[in-house]
Amino acid sequence: MEHSSHAHPLILNEECSDLATLCDGCIEPISTSAPNYSCNPCNYHLRQSCAELAPKIQSLFHTKHPLIRSSSSETGDTDSITCNLCDKSCDPGFFYSCSSCYFHIHTKCAFPSCLYGDQKHQFMPLLNTHPLGSKGFDCNACGEIGSKHDFSYVCANCQIVVHRACSRLPLSINIRQHPHPITKTYCFLKDDVDSLLPSCGICEKNLKEYGGGYGCPEAGCNFHAHIRCALQFVTTDHDPTPNPKTGEEEKIMEVKVKHFSHEHDLFLTDKIAYKGHEHPLTLQSPTIEDEVFLCSICFQPNQGLFYRCDQCDITTDIRCIKLALEGSIKHESHEHPLFVAKYDPEIPSLPLFSGCKACGRRKNPNVMGEFLRCGICRFDLHFGCASLPSKVIKDRYDEHPLFLTYKPLDQGCEEYYCRICEIERNNEEQWFYYCEKCDFDAHPRCILGLCHNLKLGKTYIFQEIHPHPITLKEWMDRPGPSCHQCHQPCDGTVYECSRSDECDFVIHAYRKCSQISGY
Repeated sequence: MEHSSHAHPLILNEECSDLATLCDGCIEPISTSAPNYSCNPCNYHLRQSCAELAPKIQSLFHTKHPLIRSSSSETGDTDSITCNLCDKSCDPGFFYSCSSCYFHIHTKCAFPSCLYGDQKHQFMPLLNTHPLGSKGFDCNACGEIGSKHDFSYVCANCQIVVHRACSRLPLSINIRQHPHPITKTYCFLKDDVDSLLPSCGICEKNLKEYGGGYGCPEAGCNFHAHIRCALQFVTTDHDPTPNPKTGEEEKIMEVKVKHFSHEHDLFLTDKIAYKGHEHPLTLQSPTIEDEVFLCSICFQPNQGLFYRCDQCDITTDIRCIKLALEGSIKHESHEHPLFVAKYDPEIPSLPLFSGCKACGRRKNPNVMGEFLRCGICRFDLHFGCASLPSKVIKDRYDEHPLFLTYKPLDQGCEEYYCRICEIERNNEEQWFYYCEKCDFDAHPRCILGLCHNLKLGKTYIFQEIHPHPITLKEWMDRPGPSCHQCHQPCDGTVYECSRSDECDFVIHAYRKCSQISGY
C-alpha cells in the first residue's frame, strides 16, 4: 500500500509477531492476530483499520468544510496540535484537520463509537439555549428543524442533538416497502465527500446530510429511508398465539376451494395475524346478532363472513382485510403504488392524514388509524373509497353505465352539482360517477347509497326482537325515526317492521341495538 503518512510502500501482514508493537496511527498496541501494514526497515506500523481511514471526511463536529486526514510528519508542524474536542495533543498519530479554520480532531474523536460502533447513545436533556439561538436546531435523527422552544436531547459522547421523541425511536423496524428489517442511523454522513447522498426508497428524495434515517443492514442491500417516511408504513410481525389451556401454539385451519374463476386452489384461513393489530383475527360466520356488521377498516356496513377480534371489538370485512394484508395496491386513480399507512401522533413531523382524495373528508374513520398513502406524493385514500366499483349500472338514474371519474371535467361551468342530491360538488378534487353520453354526474354516495355492500329487502323472523317479520332496508331521509332500542335517530341500515303501515318498529341494524342480548 502507498500511504501518504510514509515515504515507502507498506506491506500487509496477516498477524503481528511482537506484542510491544504500537500502531503509528492511533498509538495503541497491535494485536498479534490482527492484520496490519508495516515498513520493517523504518519500524513503521499501522493497524489495517488505521491504514484504511478515509483521506477526507465530512464531520458533524465541523460542517463548514471537509476534514483532511493528516499527521505531524505530513504537515511538518512541530508545534503541538490540540484536538478541538478533547483538548489533548494530536501528536503523535493521525488526526483530521481543516487548515482554513485551524480545526483539528483525533481520529477516535472523529468516529465516536455510538455513531460508528455498537455503543448506545447517552442522551440527556439540553436545558440551556441551543447554540443556534433563535434558529433552533437541525435534528440529527429525523433531519427536521427543531424550534428553539422544542425540548431537545444531546448525546454526551458524540454531541448529536435530537428531538425528545426522536431519542426514543425504535432501533429496528419492519416496513411494507422492504423485505428486510431496517435499522436506525443517526446523523447520516457521506462515505466520501464527493459522493452523492442515497435516495429514500419510499419518497425517492435524497436523504438529508447530518440528518438520520433507517437503512437495511443486509449485505448488498442499499435500501435507505427517511425516518418520517419509514415510520408511516411500519408493520409488526406476530408469533402464533399459544392456547391458554395447553400452552401450545394454536393451529391455523385452512379451507381449500376449487373455483371456476382461477386455475389454482383458493384458501381461506380461520385465523390470521394482521400486522396492524396486536391480537389474531378469527374468521366467523354471521349470526342473528351480527347479520349486518360495521367493518372497522372501511367503516361501511357489510354482510357475510368476517374476521373479528373479540378482545378489542374489531370486525373486518374479508375484502378489506385482504387489502390490508397485501400492504399495497396499484390504484388506477394514481400513478404510484399506495401503501397501508398509519399516523402516530407521538412522532414529530410525521405527516397527518391529509384528507381522502376521493371524497374530500379529512376524518379517517378506520378504527385502527390506517389508510392508504403514496410515499412519493401527498395522496391519501380511505379504504372504503379505494374499493369503490369502477363501473355501475343504475337504471333508476341513467340508462347507460356510469364510470367512476377521478379527474375534473371541463364542462364550461363555474359550479358543479350532483344530479341526484343537487348539492354543489368539488369538481377539482372529489371523485364522481359520470355518463359522457348523457352528461350525467353524481356523488358516489348518491349513486351507490350508504349500504351498497348489503342485500336489502331481505325479511327476517326474530321473535326475540320483534313479534312481526322485520325487513333490512336503507333509510336515506334525515332525521330518521327513533331507534326503539337506543332512541337515537335511525339513518343508514335499519331493520323495519314489515307491517310498517300498522307498526312503527325500527332499530339500527349494525349497532348492538339489534342483538338479542339487548331485549
